[in-house]
Amino acid sequence: MQRPRFELPEALVIEILSKLPVKSLTRFNCVCKYWCSSIQTPHFISNNLENNNLNLLLSRLDGNAF
Repeated sequence: MQRPRFELPEALVIEILSKLPVKSLTRFNCVCKYWCSSIQTPHFISNNLENNNLNLLLSRLDGNAF
């Protein structure tokens, strides 16, 4: 018996990916063609930088600076 295929909406996948650090994104670049093309768009890159800068700022405010 074949298991049902579960897929997340594309917008949700992009939102999740945009929260990840750049190092992880470079590894995930080869997961599938859709992820690769999505990760490389200027819009995604600017959103990712914005999210990562905000996370860095919040971690420093919490005293969790690395």
